Amino acid sequence: MKKAKDLIDFCISKLGTAYVYGAKGEVLAQARYDWLKRTYPSYVPDSDRNKIGKWCVDCSGLISWFTGRVLGSAQLYAQAIKRGTIATIKNAPVGAILWKSGHVGVYIGNGMCIEAKGSAYGTVKTPVSGTGANKWTHWLLMDYIDYGTGTGTETETITPPSGGSGQGNNPENVVAIDTIINVMKDKNITADPEYWAGYLDGTAKNPLNYEHFKTIVKRMAAKRVITGNDWQAVFRALLGLTTGGIPTIFSELETQKVGFDREYWRPFFDGTAKKPMNFEYFKVLAERIAAARTIKGTEWQAVFKTLLGIK
Repeated sequence: MKKAKDLIDFCISKLGTAYVYGAKGEVLAQARYDWLKRTYPSYVPDSDRNKIGKWCVDCSGLISWFTGRVLGSAQLYAQAIKRGTIATIKNAPVGAILWKSGHVGVYIGNGMCIEAKGSAYGTVKTPVSGTGANKWTHWLLMDYIDYGTGTGTETETITPPSGGSGQGNNPENVVAIDTIINVMKDKNITADPEYWAGYLDGTAKNPLNYEHFKTIVKRMAAKRVITGNDWQAVFRALLGLTTGGIPTIFSELETQKVGFDREYWRPFFDGTAKKPMNFEYFKVLAERIAAARTIKGTEWQAVFKTLLGIK
């Protein structure tokens, strides 16, 4: 088990490391920069090209670099065994992870933390509160870090997830999940990162609540026009298809014995619909598909990325 003191020493040793969104403690190669820039253009500025050939990391990558467990900020929150609100930081052991939606740091004691703060800052030491501080909301403890004694009270103890078909150790998968959570935040789409991270990384132990799914899809649809091609991509992901147009989608629905109304869905798929989507119908069809097959975390990611317009 890793020790909290060693985490702090590690973070201190990485002060000054350049920040690039999606980097997990690596020398930034040209091909890696090109992929990150192409995949996450809103989060990788052109100026990050100057960091090619340098050691780079992002906020969750600083922690992953030490632990060897590649988890994004949403996954860290979801998998924490204890959480406390930032108002109870006095109860937190050193080495606790500081968290706000879309960002993490490491508490080093005496009101200070180390964080990979952003492209303009790099990895820096900052106060937990006051001038120059991030608006942290929680501190977290993980079951694979030994914090010693005095882990505090006034915390929520959580049973950590186990098993599942998560793909958390794939860095690109982790970045995709954090990007989805961040884009929803940027678009002011209310979403619980703890709840959705489990489905996006495949570690959720409970069945998806499709009423929640319907609500989040409606919120996404209110923020951007979802085209016929988008709806096709959503259903391809739900059905586990990698290619194919409307005939392929209809054929697969029939193969999986999923009841649906061709005449209702065709106009949404071909972009000729004259009326708004009935999201109750969408929820029912998604539930029927999920009853016919297991929808993977990467497939849920594809659904969310399509609806949010993430390329």
